[in-house]
Amino acid sequence: MPIPYAVYEPTDETEDSPAVRRKLNRAEKAEATRARLFDAAINIVGKHGYAGTSVARITERAKVAQGTFYNYFESRQDLLDQLLPAISNQLHAHIRKRVLEADTPVERERARIVAFCEFLEESALLVKILSEGQCKRRKASAAFEQQRRVKAHG
Repeated sequence: MPIPYAVYEPTDETEDSPAVRRKLNRAEKAEATRARLFDAAINIVGKHGYAGTSVARITERAKVAQGTFYNYFESRQDLLDQLLPAISNQLHAHIRKRVLEADTPVERERARIVAFCEFLEESALLVKILSEGQCKRRKASAAFEQQRRVKAHG
């Protein structure tokens, strides 16, 4: 997932004028940094597993200072605990989008299976994290299940 370092907007001159680069505001920069940390963590955990993931590796990959990491997450464990539910939510959203486009029950079931397979193909690192996470991150799984129950009943 590309991270937006700048936003492009058309100029006021004409509708087809070249795009003008503007600097991100503070909130956009913070969100971009958080997204870079998440993407770096996905890459590192996907390649090295949970045990081989360190704050130093994540921040090096995200190209931020180690201290910056702690502006967004309390600890390495905090990030890892947020990672599994975030990936699970991505998978769910991807499948849901495909299923909602289908008209009949058979088409919906086919869409569900195809969407799951698409996710597996497009997101090999994410799938590895989901798989390992089910075994190693019981706390994250429990938190995700709690969130899901609250959404379903709340």
